Amino acid sequence: GDTFRAAAVEQLTIWAGRIGCDIVTGKAEADPASVAYQTVEKAVESNADVAIIDTAGRLQTQTNLMQQLEKIRRVVGKKIEGAPHEVILVLDSTAGQNAISQARGFSEAAQCTGIVLAKLDGSAKGGVILPIREQFQLPVKFVGLGEGIDDIAEFDATAFARALFAQ
Repeated sequence: GDTFRAAAVEQLTIWAGRIGCDIVTGKAEADPASVAYQTVEKAVESNADVAIIDTAGRLQTQTNLMQQLEKIRRVVGKKIEGAPHEVILVLDSTAGQNAISQARGFSEAAQCTGIVLAKLDGSAKGGVILPIREQFQLPVKFVGLGEGIDDIAEFDATAFARALFAQ
């Protein structure tokens, strides 16, 4: 669904090849909701268990782009009742307090169901996730620990708390 960023389609096509999954792409600057609809259509036709729709990065203050997320929700829901079943917000663990504003904006527009906390492989500890969890009831589902294929891990609250409060 990222039809505007240069090389986005190429990057995701490479990753799809690496993990052995199909990919649905749109033309440059196509409506991301149309790409999302085509993705769900292909998933239904091929009897796929999961369809992942990746959208372009955006700021929560970009009203037109936030409305685009709402549109994606609507068109996907027209094809599969109750879809999307999961909406994951990817938060940069280095974002600090701005992550709270991001969580608020995205939760309202996209009705997020969980979080991936990215870039925990650096110096950031991701402590901002605590007030986000408290305010928005969004569970952290995964953490990003690098840029490799095996660098996404299920969130382990005990290990996270230990690392957060370690000296």
